[in-house]
Amino acid sequence: MKRNQIKIKLLIVLFLALSFIILGRTNCSYCTDEGTFEMDAKINPIYEDVLSKEEKEYIKEELNKEETVKERSRSNNLVNTYDATTYTSYSKLVNAVKSNMVKRKTKITFVWKQKKYYSEYSYSSFIEDVLVEAMSEKYAKTSDEGNYLRLHFGGHGGNFITRYDKKTKYYTYTTTINVKYYTTANQEAQLNKIVNDYIKSYKNTGKKSKYQIISDFNDYVCNHVTYDYTNLNNSNYLLKYTAYAALVKGTAVCQGYSTLYYKLLDNMGVKNTVVTSNQMNHIWNLVEYNGKWYHVDTTWNDGENKAPYTSYLLWGRYDYPTDHNYSDVTVNWGQSTPSYTLAYHGINVDSNVKVNDFTATSFEEANPTLNWIVPTGVDGVVIRDADTTKVVGKFTNAQTSMPVSNVIKGKEYNFEICTYKVISGEEQYSIPTKLTTFTIPNAVTGFKASSAGYNYVTLAWNKYSTVTGYKIYKYNPSTKKYEYCKRTTATSCKVTGLKTASNYSFRVVAYLKVNGTEYNGKNSVVLTTGTSTKVPAISKLSTKKKKVTINWKKVSGTTGYEIYMRKGTKGSYKKIKTAGSKTVKYTKSKLKKGTKYYFKIRTYRTVKGKKVYSSYSKVKSIKVK
Repeated sequence: MKRNQIKIKLLIVLFLALSFIILGRTNCSYCTDEGTFEMDAKINPIYEDVLSKEEKEYIKEELNKEETVKERSRSNNLVNTYDATTYTSYSKLVNAVKSNMVKRKTKITFVWKQKKYYSEYSYSSFIEDVLVEAMSEKYAKTSDEGNYLRLHFGGHGGNFITRYDKKTKYYTYTTTINVKYYTTANQEAQLNKIVNDYIKSYKNTGKKSKYQIISDFNDYVCNHVTYDYTNLNNSNYLLKYTAYAALVKGTAVCQGYSTLYYKLLDNMGVKNTVVTSNQMNHIWNLVEYNGKWYHVDTTWNDGENKAPYTSYLLWGRYDYPTDHNYSDVTVNWGQSTPSYTLAYHGINVDSNVKVNDFTATSFEEANPTLNWIVPTGVDGVVIRDADTTKVVGKFTNAQTSMPVSNVIKGKEYNFEICTYKVISGEEQYSIPTKLTTFTIPNAVTGFKASSAGYNYVTLAWNKYSTVTGYKIYKYNPSTKKYEYCKRTTATSCKVTGLKTASNYSFRVVAYLKVNGTEYNGKNSVVLTTGTSTKVPAISKLSTKKKKVTINWKKVSGTTGYEIYMRKGTKGSYKKIKTAGSKTVKYTKSKLKKGTKYYFKIRTYRTVKGKKVYSSYSKVKSIKVK
């Protein structure tokens, strides 16, 4: 017996030894050609000629405070391999890094798996490329990304572990990137709350042309931000470079101005980017307008100290202000995408060359026209749809009107007209003059009552796609007038607070809101409907000789009752009887003995030939005798 126990123990020891050898070989196979490397702390390249020496040293010191590879044990690094997400797709890796940066993660860890071998230098360069792509306009989808993200990125450092698997012939690069930002996630959340609230209120003031948006937001930045001379030379205060400092703190340097302007325009769908000048140690914006890109410098506009802030608004490549240097300006840091077609000349702010008299005949007429008076000294005018910026007409200075065709009822029309003058073969445009006109909506169709209860009715109608919303009017027998009841932007509306088992008449009207004023369309047909009665109740069920008698309480105001039955626990309810308003009992015969049956009832009222139903009563059941 003892010998058998000794043999068993020896076999267990041998098995464990073999397992250790096998596992050890597998581990050795995976860990061949392993190396650990540090990436030097590097400053965001766009700041190399912008930040002071002290500020750059401060950022590097912050990055070097992070734990380095040498300070961690080899075993801990190997464990981290299994905690990190593995990527083989470059675009997925870039998007993952971008997502972490938007969340202001200071430590980003991942595994890059490829058959390609990277040296220490080439992999460090690869990581820099990934970061640049993560902050590029190419991958940007929100106003927190793209150039905005890049302008709030201070620099990076980190480390990586290289390993080669002989079996799969893949290299894995377990990477930790330490990142320095100018703002925290909480600060960005505070900023976005203010920006989103302002954007919402701005949109509620009505439709605006692109020029108005560009101009209004330039004014908004100038009115809310003061240049931060106090912290200009404070190398430890990097917040001065941020949109957060500009809007929340109220003071910033040029980068804070331009990033705030960038975020505001981006939220309104206006394409824009930033330009930098090393000679001026300065950053401002480039904005797309009517297919071309123009410069806007909100910082220097604010230097005027009072509105209008237009000296540095929408200028072109060949009419640079004398105090701005074009020779070293970099657009979007030289990135190849997207492309920027710079305007040769800017939008002229001289009020003498803009159209001051831009009108329209009534769009309710059969053949409406746009009319204008051309100022002297220009070569012609261009008319655009202000909502889409599409050119709808271009004329010499001899023409002063344009017919408008295919006018749609119930639509707001926004136009803008600019004068132009050809200078050196390039058309130079004036500030646009905006014109808003509209047509009254036709009557809404498909008006009906979709449901009703004892104290409400739900009305519905067909969608009228071009209108602002709909108003519900209810007839008042005392005044003998239809009075305003409710409004909605949906195609249905629940009108509550009504009397039980009563009839009501309604109208629905589509309306337009133009420049703050509401204009009602034509009245719909009158819809007469009503509320239902109170919910009925089954008072008693009785059974004998394969019959069930259903008794219920009489409900006032009803036209009749409908009785429904279900056999057993499965299947659906079927209507078995429609009874008159004076009936309070019904007997159902030819039922199956020993089977359980379920019953419920509802009332109905007839209003203008249509039935208005109450809700169903509570279900009651009984086993048939």
